[in-house]
Amino acid sequence: VTWTPPAGSGYVAADSRRQQSKQHFGSEENSGGEIPTHSQIIDFANACQAKYSHGAALIYVSANIGTRANETFVLTADRKIYEQGLGNFVDLGARKVLVSWQYNTSNPDEPKPTKTKTRRTTVIPFVENIATGFDVFEWMKNRSEEALKEQAEGTNPLALLFPNRFGKVHKLHSFTDVVIHPASDSLGWKMPAYYDAAGKALHMYRFSLHSMR
Repeated sequence: VTWTPPAGSGYVAADSRRQQSKQHFGSEENSGGEIPTHSQIIDFANACQAKYSHGAALIYVSANIGTRANETFVLTADRKIYEQGLGNFVDLGARKVLVSWQYNTSNPDEPKPTKTKTRRTTVIPFVENIATGFDVFEWMKNRSEEALKEQAEGTNPLALLFPNRFGKVHKLHSFTDVVIHPASDSLGWKMPAYYDAAGKALHMYRFSLHSMR
């Protein structure tokens, strides 16, 4: 469906986030600064850590593993959970993440297949190859042990690496409101207002969680 503004309204659709970012922040790159620098990733990780107990690791994992947010939110330390189609297994023995599922917003109790529709594996990089110096593998190893203990205690049934405070899967919309946008605000990444067709002021941010990929 293509929406057409009423004749004579003068409404003009807002520029994309990337274009707004280029206009507001400027960039020497042809891409308009759509790809965050290593220092920006570190700053964002620290800001997210202040809002969520695993916030920094979430940013570093997203940047180095390349999973989408709704795939990252269902990373699990339990292979059985993966085999049941309820999460993406962090296979430490093979140094890989098995990505087959993403969070299903229409039915949160049942993840759906990823957009690729086939299983794919992502190698966990060695820290020597990570420019920010964050050891993703070591963090995943320690966090997996914690997640399995939480599962045994009943506080994290799916042994998620990034559970919400109730031990369940994060919803991207609410996570963005509670963590991503406040963290972005603290870094000065909120861009000037643009307006919808009803004249309501809205804002975009320099980067999104998806940008970390």
